[in-house]
Amino acid sequence: MAEMNDIERRLAEMESTIAHQDNTIEQLSDVIVRQSAELADLNTKLEFLKSKMDTLETGREGAPAEDEKPPHY
Repeated sequence: MAEMNDIERRLAEMESTIAHQDNTIEQLSDVIVRQSAELADLNTKLEFLKSKMDTLETGREGAPAEDEKPPHY
């Protein structure tokens, strides 16, 4: 009988451990989903900024450099 109680106690501990692990896995999965969405948003913003920088650099190619003195000096 004592052996049966020991088995039941061990089984209850394993069930508790598995329930805790299931909860942890679910929390980690939620974190991954949030981070994936945030990464996609940041990539979109990065591409926008790259495009903006390219546009600004293209517009400045014909403009004189800031540290260059104008021709009348």
